[in-house]
Parts: sequence; C-alpha cells; structure tokens
Amino acid sequence: MCVDFTDLNKACPKDSYPLPNIDWLVDRASGHIVLSFLDSYSGYNQILMYAPDREKTAFITEQANYCYEVMPFGLKNAGATYQRLMDKVFHNQIGRCMKVYVDDMVIRSHTHQQHLKDLEEVFQQLRHYNMRLNPSKCTFGVSAGKFLGFMLTYRGIEANPDKCRAILEMKSPTKLKDVQCLVGRLTALSRFISRLSDHIRLILKNMKKDVPRHWDNDCEETFSKVKSILTSPPIMARPTEGFELQLYLAASNHSVSAALIQESPDFKLIYFTSRTLQGAEERYSQVEKVALALLTAARRLRPKSDLAGRIVAWAIELSEFGLRYEPKGSVKGQHLADFAAEIYRPEEPNIWHLNLDGSSDRKGGGADVVLEGPDGLLVEQAVSFNFQLSNNQAEYEALISGLLLAKELEVNHLECRMDSQLVVEQLNGTFQVKDDHLLRYYHKVSDLIKSFTSFSVTHIPRAQNSWANLLSKLTHSRKKSQLSSVIKTTLHKPLLEAYTTNVATPRNDWRQDIIQLMVQQEQGGRLSITDSKRIARYIFVGDDLYRRGYTTPLLKCLSDEEAKYVMQELHHGVCGSHSRKRMLWAKILRAGFYWPSMEQDCATFVQKCISCQSHGHNLRIPPSELHEIISSWPFVQWGMDIAEPLPVGKAQCKYLLVAVDYFTKWIKAETLAIISAQKAEAANKSIISELKKRLGCAKGLWVEELPEVLWAYKCTPHGSTGETPFNLTYGTDAMLPVEIGEPTIRREMQDMNLNENQLRVNLDTLPEKREVAMIRNVAQKRLLVRRYNTKVKPRSFTAGDLVWRKRGEARKEKAYGKLSGN
Repeated sequence: MCVDFTDLNKACPKDSYPLPNIDWLVDRASGHIVLSFLDSYSGYNQILMYAPDREKTAFITEQANYCYEVMPFGLKNAGATYQRLMDKVFHNQIGRCMKVYVDDMVIRSHTHQQHLKDLEEVFQQLRHYNMRLNPSKCTFGVSAGKFLGFMLTYRGIEANPDKCRAILEMKSPTKLKDVQCLVGRLTALSRFISRLSDHIRLILKNMKKDVPRHWDNDCEETFSKVKSILTSPPIMARPTEGFELQLYLAASNHSVSAALIQESPDFKLIYFTSRTLQGAEERYSQVEKVALALLTAARRLRPKSDLAGRIVAWAIELSEFGLRYEPKGSVKGQHLADFAAEIYRPEEPNIWHLNLDGSSDRKGGGADVVLEGPDGLLVEQAVSFNFQLSNNQAEYEALISGLLLAKELEVNHLECRMDSQLVVEQLNGTFQVKDDHLLRYYHKVSDLIKSFTSFSVTHIPRAQNSWANLLSKLTHSRKKSQLSSVIKTTLHKPLLEAYTTNVATPRNDWRQDIIQLMVQQEQGGRLSITDSKRIARYIFVGDDLYRRGYTTPLLKCLSDEEAKYVMQELHHGVCGSHSRKRMLWAKILRAGFYWPSMEQDCATFVQKCISCQSHGHNLRIPPSELHEIISSWPFVQWGMDIAEPLPVGKAQCKYLLVAVDYFTKWIKAETLAIISAQKAEAANKSIISELKKRLGCAKGLWVEELPEVLWAYKCTPHGSTGETPFNLTYGTDAMLPVEIGEPTIRREMQDMNLNENQLRVNLDTLPEKREVAMIRNVAQKRLLVRRYNTKVKPRSFTAGDLVWRKRGEARKEKAYGKLSGN
C-alpha cells in the first residue's frame, strides 16, 4: 500500500531532531575485528501513532476507508522520530559498542568474547522495548559487511563491491544519458579514487551543451584506466586520535585534488577529494590553484558548514517549513528576456485542408479529392466507381477516401470542405440519419474522425468548389506522355465494405439473433428447420429471455457484461471458492444462468485468475497406490485436521481445527488460540488455499474471512456425490447471494407457503438422495483409485542404498541462482 502524504507533510511542522553524519558513523564503525549488522523488521511500523492523529493518515480504498495505527512510511518526520527512538533505546550502547543510523545498526567489537557480551546487551534492550528484527537482513559475527553504502572491514573502509562491479560491467556510453550515469556512479566512489576529476576530464566534456558529443579513443582510454583503478581500489582507514593529519595537494591545468593521510603510527589513507576547474579558474596561477585545492579540501572534509550570527537565527525560524531549493538558470539581459516574453506567440498547428466532390451516374460515378497541406503542398486523388450508388453514397465514399489519404499521411489537424449539405449537416449533428445504408457510412466516418486530433467539416456552394474543378482539369488536360501527379484509383466495391472487413467490429449480443427469429415467427414469418430448432428451447418471461434447461427448468440468458459479473461473483465473490473451469460452469448452471460460450468463457476466466495461478497445487507423481475410505451414512465417520500455525488474527487465534464428514462433505471449523497437541497433520488444503486467495497481504484477517469460505465450500457441488454438502444435509440447495444481484425466475416468482411445503417433501426424499450419493461416491472413488494407480511408480529402498535428497531454499547456493540443483 502506497499513500501520498504530500499535503499532510506540508501541514506538519518540521522535527529538527538531528540525524548522525554518515561519514562519521562509517569512520567510527570501521577497524574492528568482529561486526554484527542488524536491520529492523518494518521499523517504522513498530512505532504506534498518537491516537488523535491516526485519522490524519486516512486513505480511501474500493472496499472501505482506513487509517494507520502505526507510523507509516512517507511522513516528513518519520526518520527523525525513529532516530529519536533508537537513541533512547540504545543510549548506553551508542558510541561504546554500537552505531545507529535510523533502522541500520552495527555492533563492533575488538574480540569475540566482548562481542558476545555486546550482543547480549543489545538483545536485552530489544526484548525490553519489544522491538523486532528482520532475520533475512541481519548478519552476526562477521569480519566484513556493508553499512550505509560502504564495506566495513577490520582493515578499514573499502569501496562497495556492487558499485565497483556496476562500473566494471558497464559498456562504453553511446549517448548523453549513459555519460551522465557513468559520472554519477564515479562520483559515488570519489572518496576512493585519487585525482578523479583529472582522470575523467575528457569524459566530462561530453556533458557540455556547446561541445559536440562523441566518444573517441581518448575517452575509451580514460574509461579503461578508471576501470583498472576500480579493480583494486585503495582501503581507507579512520584517523587515530593523537596523531597529526597530513594533506597532500595537487594542481593541474584542469583540476585540483587533495589526499588526506596519516603517517604515524602506520601509513593510512583517509580521504581523496578532487574538483574540476571551471572557466576563469583554469587561468589561475599555480599558487592560486594550490590554495584553491586547500580551500576545496577544507570545505569537503568539514561535516557541517559553520553558521554564525543572523544565519543561525534565520535557520531556526525557517526550520519548521519544508523548504526545497530549485536552481533557476541564469538569463543574460533581463530586459531582453522580458521583451521576448511579451512578444511570444504560441506555435500554430499545421492544419490541412481537404476538398471533396462526389457524383454518380448509371454506370457508376467518381470522386475528386484534393488535400492541401502547409507550404503549398498538394496531394490530388481521382477515384472512379465501377458500381452503382446514389449521390449521397458517392459523397460519403469521397469523404472516406479523403480521410484514409489524410490518415496515411499522418495528418493531425484536418478541415474538410464539401458541397453536399446533407452529409455536412449529418456529420455536424444537425440532421438525423434515417437511411440505414447511409447510417453505416455515418458510423464508419465517425470512427475514422477519431484518429485525428482536431477535425471540422463545412459546407461550400458547388460553384465555389474550385479545387474539384481544378482537379478535373488536371485529370483531363494532361497529355499521355507527361508524368501524372494525380493519384488515380478505381474501386470495384464500396469502401464501406472494404473498411468493414479490415476493422474489427465489437462482438454483438448473441440474444439479438434469437429475439429477431422469435419475433419473426410470432409475426407469421416462415423459418428454416435449423432456425426453428434453434429457438425451440427459448421463451420470454416478462422482458427477459430464458432457455429451457435439462438440470434447471428455466435458465436466464445473459449478455457478455452480465456473464462476466456472474463469473466473478461465483468464482471469487462472497460465496466464491476459486473453482476450476468445470466446477464454475456447473455452479452457473445450478444458479440458473446460461449463455452459449459458457464452458469456453469459464476456462478463459479461470486461466486469467492471478490467485489461482499463484497458489495452485504442484503436480507430483505418486509413489504408492491409493486406498479409498467409504462411509455408509452421513455423519458416521469424520476426518479432523489441525491447520499449521496461521498469522495471529482476532482474539489471538492462530490455529484452525477442521472437521469434514466423509459422506456429505459437510465441513466444520473452529478457530483456536492454544492447542495441546503439537503433532498435527498438514492443513486442510481447500480451506487454506481459499484463505490464501482471499486475504492477499492482510493475512491476519483470516478469522473474519473463515465463515464466508466455509459457506462457499458447503454450497459447492462435489464431484464424488454430485450434490452440495448443504443439499445432502438439509435436503435442498441454499440460495446464493448472486441471485439477489441478478434475480432469476425462481427468485422472482417464489411462493413462501409452497416453498415451506416443498422443504418438508424434500426431507422425505432425502434418504433416497443420500443412497444415490453413496453409490455415486463409491463408484467415483473406485474410478479415482484406478486412474491414480496407473500413474504410480513404486519405489523401494534397502539399508545402505544411496538416495537423492531434495534441497530446501536455505541449502541452495545463492551465488548460482536458478542454476543451482534441486
């Protein structure tokens, strides 16, 4: 969940609690023999929000409105608040054996014995304040490790191997963005590279605007030299108190550099700094360049800039605002800039003009199309029709030809001029299109108009349509020997038909054909034998179309959108159980719905379900034969299972006791907080699988979701009995919530008195139904046993045999990744 707290952060005052200096922490944490790195588990979420302020972190979802009870990520003062907590919790350890920067902690010791004592002391503090760590990101008792982007070892501070590897594996830059990426990566390692600015001087030239950018041999040689330095970068050490520091300065024609070292008691490299000379600085004298190198090193090595006088007062007063500095490019000559702003005019779009004229006669007709672009560009097209059509159809054919021509030339802004007032007014919405054939032309033209950014059509008198007359003269007066500049096209069928075959039309409602045939039959029309058989099973109930079914008397016919809603509701709705395609299809039929492509649509719908794919069962080859368990009557034999520990839910419940009747498949489940038997078998797969798909990331809500999962299970038919557990228990099926959202005929015409009597009749016939279910169950299990045993591959072992053992994720070699063995 990602919530944008921008407005809240603007309203909150800034917490001025200071964060430690990273360089100082890294220096103090290096040079120790034993290190342990700790990382908090969702550290911010371990701090409770102040109760009156919780509603200020509210956010809206599709299901409900929520607010944070713990401190979320993204708040302005979250880092300072967490640092204050760390300083309070470890106030006796920080500075002595521990360094903390927000949620990153390092424990350093000079001996292993002392390190164990320090760890014990730190864990006591964690346990006292009920803080949790992330075990996957914690490392204990090592000699080296990463901390705040640096590699800490007992020898000192080393460059981050990942950052070095990123540069070593980087290819030669080919564009400005690659050069900027390379310079950024080198800047992050500037502490470990001597005279970096001097080395990459040629590379930095490619980032200037007024210099042609090209990667030449000199740049490639510089890049290779930097790579060779990073293959074995120097090790930096922290300074030892009581000994002098020495600063070595270097100045060249293009950069100044400095190296901070300490020669006694041992030679140590501490820091490298470098800076590229800009503009007039390159013309400094040698003494000035050395002084500039000293000044740059003093500024770079100073942790914080010194504030004095009124600056301190101003900084305290402005600290409550979330100020951010945004540099603005310099403008030479402000008066010229203001003058340019006053006379600025927005760039006008390139508008193309389309002139059309279409006509028809007994043999066919023709159309003249002239497309005029900017700078006097003309595109002319003469179209001949070898089919009969009316004048209005010819005008539409001419318009479609012009629009296709403009679309092919990638025109964005188009103005069309025609001499047919009828077509113009129909496109502008003034006239209504009553002719069915012209209505098809109108829809196709409307689809083509959508491909332009702007489009307009205007009417001009025929006498003023000079472009069409000009084209007519051009097409008839040109000699045969001349090269024609007019595109001549002959159409043997209307463009409407060609366009219709090339453009995918939306799928129509399948019920329209059935309704039209039924209306035709009622009006006395004659239908073919095929059509008569096709509509024989359909009937109208009110305004809805129903189909006579075999399992259910009347099935309501649904459109595509209605069918999608029913599939969603029965698959992962309130009573959904993420069924497979065949079970989903059966549940839809039992609920009283129908559409022709039910089976295919259900299969496609299930295949696209992310939860079913993520939590599907893995296929395994069975090693032994299957032995069925048969129950002769309901509620005689039960199977019980205690699910493995689940996330702690409501009332501290974390166990699930599941009991299933072998005959009816009736299921009972009870949530428990404590159990005495710890040797429980695997969790019930149906319940756990459905809970996984419903919960997503909120695993602690499984107690609230359990009743809906159980209800969906009881209302789902089982293949072994052919009935739902609810039906075999009570003698009838339960009404599903989907019938409330999409009512069926049995819901709309329900008689409560008749329903009460029928329920008693169902109880009398329940024993017979259970007998049939038992016979079906036995046959189904025997068939299942035979199919299962065909896939069995028996395996037998004797003492001393060598066998393969499957590795767990913890035993796999992480360096090999996917190439590691199973």
